[in-house]
Amino acid sequence: MSHYIRPLPHAFDFLRAVGAAGKRRVLVTNAHTKSVALKLRLTGLGALLDELVVSHDLGAPKEDPRFWARLRGVLPYDPSRALLVDDSVPVLKAAQAAGIGFVVAVTRPDTHQPERRVTDVPAVPSLSLLLPPTPKGTDSGSSRCR
Repeated sequence: MSHYIRPLPHAFDFLRAVGAAGKRRVLVTNAHTKSVALKLRLTGLGALLDELVVSHDLGAPKEDPRFWARLRGVLPYDPSRALLVDDSVPVLKAAQAAGIGFVVAVTRPDTHQPERRVTDVPAVPSLSLLLPPTPKGTDSGSSRCR
């Protein structure tokens, strides 16, 4: 199944931009520790992360309010200043309810599938739309969420 494991388009650019802005890059995931390790090894994304939190280690999935309360115990952060990008609307709604200040859904997490319609939270089809604007004359698209 490893041939199916690929990072989202523009994931490296997005993580580099977040790091360049001086922000901490944390992957919070419901995936099992072994599958996360495999994905990070195959994609190389782990080199761009500052922290990794697996929901199983906290005893609750990201959809559960307990996850967000427990996350603050192992990873101090200001929820009102945090950004969560995810492809799951239930996860994003749980994060909002827990006080996460900025949530964004990726509506096309699988580039082999059509874009999903998301109306409950801000959404983008691609991480490229979350990148800072490029210098004048080189802009290849809007950087705003829909």
